[in-house]
Amino acid sequence: MVLGRDRVQREAIDELENLTEENPFRQVALELLYTLRENLELKEELELEERELIMRLAPLYQQKKEQLQQEAEQHGKTIAQREIAQKLFRQGMEINQIAELTELSVEEIAKLNRDTAE
Repeated sequence: MVLGRDRVQREAIDELENLTEENPFRQVALELLYTLRENLELKEELELEERELIMRLAPLYQQKKEQLQQEAEQHGKTIAQREIAQKLFRQGMEINQIAELTELSVEEIAKLNRDTAE
């Protein structure tokens, strides 16, 4: 098994859980373990140890899923804010007003308008 067995496996998962969200090792390890989980789930009959591993890792997968969902929502919000800012600028609204309405910085709005003009 990829994480060892019994106590070694529990300790490996504990260490993985204790790594910070930003730790690149955690991200890579979770991606590998997610692939492992998908492969295990394709098996018709899982061994008890494999089922326990899947259940133990489930909270880590859920955390990653929630993080990705939040990032996607924020990205969508930012795109919408930028599109609205560009439309308001084209309608003649002042940059300071646009910044207040969209919660974008004056600098970001000015850059968007320069990029659009090019």
